[in-house]
Amino acid sequence: MRIKTVILVLVVFASCKTRNISRGTIKSYHKQSRDVYHFNGSVKTSRTFQKLYNRDSLSDDQLQLFLVANRFVGFCYGVYIEFDKNGTEKKWHSIPDSMYQSLAHDTIVVKSKRGRMVRMYAYEHFSKDIEEKTKYRQEHLVRKHVFNPYRVYFNTRSYEPNEVIVEKDSSYRKQTEVYEYTLNYDGTIHQEIGKTHWDKNLDNKIDKETINFTATYHYNTKKQLIKKTFEFGGFPDYPDHGLEFWGTGKIPQEEYTYDERGNLTSVYTYIVWKGERVGLVFSEDFTYDDSNNLIRLKRRASGGLSFNTDFKRVNELYFNENQEVVKLVSYENDEKTVHATYKFEYVNRDKYNNWLTCYHYLNDEEKAFAEVHRVFEYYDSKD
Repeated sequence: MRIKTVILVLVVFASCKTRNISRGTIKSYHKQSRDVYHFNGSVKTSRTFQKLYNRDSLSDDQLQLFLVANRFVGFCYGVYIEFDKNGTEKKWHSIPDSMYQSLAHDTIVVKSKRGRMVRMYAYEHFSKDIEEKTKYRQEHLVRKHVFNPYRVYFNTRSYEPNEVIVEKDSSYRKQTEVYEYTLNYDGTIHQEIGKTHWDKNLDNKIDKETINFTATYHYNTKKQLIKKTFEFGGFPDYPDHGLEFWGTGKIPQEEYTYDERGNLTSVYTYIVWKGERVGLVFSEDFTYDDSNNLIRLKRRASGGLSFNTDFKRVNELYFNENQEVVKLVSYENDEKTVHATYKFEYVNRDKYNNWLTCYHYLNDEEKAFAEVHRVFEYYDSKD
């Protein structure tokens, strides 16, 4: 089976020069600065700082729910992130205190050794892989906060520099997450194959390969992607939504719907048993205005996303004209009883219309309980 898969990949990529892999006008690759953090412009670095006015005024339930909910909003507090020109992460680490706002990230890590440990993560990508995958195009418009079912992932090697440089341990550089794509005759994606490559002695040769999953793409007569069916390998890995199926023996299937204007209206991830859908583990429903702007997102999540006991699986997000979350309503599992409401007010914007200050409000309270500040550095056109 492994030999057949490798041959198929080689055949497809060998024929890419003759196939129309540029069907559509929009690049398909997953851009983290936009798709995860919802930034505008070519962001080089981002620093985010949070200040709670009166932490004691929040119950543990409210505080924990607030921290979890912000994963959905796209906020990432107390964090330094460095991106490459493609908008993919290069470095990531926490910032222990706002006093480090003006310091270089390496300085922050060094200074923090005197106090609590700051763990830095580094991410490597590969020029040939990027060159190939930036050729993939799609017709589906990529919007902030709306899942892109046509996304293409770059191959990524991640490690902790402290382990490699300080402790002289290269084991964190042995593992690379690999995504390979085979194409249909019309240039649309037929399958996505997720693999892990190990280079045990760091000689740039693959010593071991495992196939984590194979996702097969299914289209309707309009050439819209309506379903992905999955097969798991020896190390089951699901690429999206933070879902995990390790050790469960369950196989997912994801389905998509669209409106008459071509907007994605829903993402539903089911568990499939003997060809039948037996359970819903994740869903998102999207609502748009007459100008095709996203105004509401309803999310249901369980499984890997329910790591926090205060997290409620049903949440609604509402957006302003800048596609920023202005309100998050968290529901009890009956989907009717409101558990908590968080509101967001954005002020102080830069030339790329990225907000620099945000105030947070709980329920109907008029006084904010937290404020967030962001500092950006952008790539210059000469870089």
